[in-house]
Amino acid sequence: MPRIERTIEIERPPEEIWPRVSLEKFPEWIDFFKRVEWTSKAKDKTGATARVTVEIWGEKVDSNMEMTEVVKNERRVWLAADENMRTAGLVVLSPTKSGTKVIVVMNYDFPKSEFGKLMSTMFAIFSKKIEKDIEKGLKKLKNALEKQATPTL
Repeated sequence: MPRIERTIEIERPPEEIWPRVSLEKFPEWIDFFKRVEWTSKAKDKTGATARVTVEIWGEKVDSNMEMTEVVKNERRVWLAADENMRTAGLVVLSPTKSGTKVIVVMNYDFPKSEFGKLMSTMFAIFSKKIEKDIEKGLKKLKNALEKQATPTL
């Protein structure tokens, strides 16, 4: 499974970042995430499930994801393993002196479609696109969170 890892430091505490890195918020800051809908009664907890739609280069893929570990203000780990996509990922928040280090890791296999077969032959280009989208998303998240910071008096 290919692996992508990106890190950014945000000048906000983990408690303020945590709600924004919930799975259902991904479409707000990672462009290829188009929709996330919880399918379980429990939301954003270990064992919760969601239906996720991603779109890369015009190809939409729907997949079922399960949250395999959720530790509030620290990390979220998920897995999607169905006929459409195999993805494992995590978001880790680590406090720093000036804020929080945010790490996003994604491991993935290509969709089982003609598009996926084509993508497997173009792996390097595909990986770079995903990496750039995640990097762009982290910068978008950082900008949004740091702009909302209230000045101390």
